[in-house]
Amino acid sequence: MTVWLPVLLLVGLLLNGLRLRARIGPLRVLPPASRVPAPALLLAAEGVSVDPATRAAAEAYAAAEGLDVLDLVPRGLSVIRALDLARMSDAGKYRATRLAPGRGAAHALLASADVSARAGLAAGPPLAVPALAAVARKLKRYAPTTTDLVVAPDLAGRPNDPDERRTLIQAVFGRGIGTTLVLVPPAVVYAGLVASVVLRPWWGLAAVAAFSLQPYLVFAGTPLRPRDLHRAVLLRAVLDPLNWARTVASRARIPAPDDHYAEREAQYTEDLREGTARFFEPRRDSCPWCGSAALSVRLRTTDLIQRKPGRFTLDECGDCQHIFQNPRLSLAGLDFYYRDFYDGIGGDTAEMTFRAAAKDYIARARMLENAPAPRRWLDVG
Repeated sequence: MTVWLPVLLLVGLLLNGLRLRARIGPLRVLPPASRVPAPALLLAAEGVSVDPATRAAAEAYAAAEGLDVLDLVPRGLSVIRALDLARMSDAGKYRATRLAPGRGAAHALLASADVSARAGLAAGPPLAVPALAAVARKLKRYAPTTTDLVVAPDLAGRPNDPDERRTLIQAVFGRGIGTTLVLVPPAVVYAGLVASVVLRPWWGLAAVAAFSLQPYLVFAGTPLRPRDLHRAVLLRAVLDPLNWARTVASRARIPAPDDHYAEREAQYTEDLREGTARFFEPRRDSCPWCGSAALSVRLRTTDLIQRKPGRFTLDECGDCQHIFQNPRLSLAGLDFYYRDFYDGIGGDTAEMTFRAAAKDYIARARMLENAPAPRRWLDVG
């Protein structure tokens, strides 16, 4: 059994390298342009300078491609940041996928006047890297199919900084479980490599070699040319775990989002001053579908998502098998339990949930492809 661990690691590293290569391979390189067809808002990260020629080329490219938002990717990103980009974004599907999250290189981006106005953005000083990443997420929602990535050959990449990387991951994936899910898998790989070398030295060293050479597999012949590629490959077995440890240990945190936490805390405290009874209607003694009184408790639970106080009961009708919440929420209860669920404090979790089920939502919408065009839509929650 011990021989399979390094073999599986070796195969997994090769397959993952090919996967990452396929994600960044479709990136296009920004062609030069001699004129600026339409002015656009340029937002850049601190320490990033976009020269006039690059800006002109980016604006011309955006106009030619019909793009509202264009994320500029430095060709010479560090290996670590370039691999992060490959993990975050699928360049071949980024523009066409409506529910693809807005994840770019967090160096500089252009936004059309229309989208900038709708998103409430204006020209200003350079932004911190996590702030620019948050803007990219926001703009992708405003322009879901007219946002894209492009490699800017003359744009200099920022140096790798574990503190900055930590805040960037938080800004892109959220400060809670999302960041944890990003930082845990590398630790599993490192542990597997160490165990492989101990248990099966030769196979283990082959797996370590595959791990070290993986950046060559990912980037060779692609539009990205990491400036530290050879050094990163030579020292990856040491530098990668070290950088990961510094990222995990970093105390850098992105500022709390502007969700008015103090005001919301005061509002929730006031809402709960008299308990949760007013959030529920009187309990029914009959099925709302068939009127049967043959009801039994199917489930009792609490708020498993937001952890708000209250207990909820699902009853099942013994005659028609209808399952319903009993007692159901009152209007005040709907307001209380849905607040901060789809936006505000719970916005990141809701977005991640919807994105994970994107295929299901698209499949439901396609059920109506052959139906007559309706004059009105009714959204049944």
